[in-house]
Amino acid sequence: MEEIANAKTCKIYRKGQDIFQEGGHPYGIYFVNSGKVKLSHSGDEGREQIVRLVKPGDLIGYKALISNAPYTATATVLEDSAVCFIPREVFLGLYRKTRRLPCA
Repeated sequence: MEEIANAKTCKIYRKGQDIFQEGGHPYGIYFVNSGKVKLSHSGDEGREQIVRLVKPGDLIGYKALISNAPYTATATVLEDSAVCFIPREVFLGLYRKTRRLPCA
């Protein structure tokens, strides 16, 4: 937890701002501290399809980061939100460490 606290950066996103966009490359993951965010992607004929609504306490962007693939959705803020960013190296380093730990 200390390693994450030292590496994360937090930012206020305003309603309507994108946190990341579909097709973009992930450089880390995002943790929603407060507010609401929607994940959506372009459907048939370019129409937006909402994939998921994100609430405080949720992580976003981790699937693309772990699979080293572009984002499959756009994250858009629905109301002013506080969101923290955890860099790729920190998240993946901790992910690898915890995968090797035996279960208690």
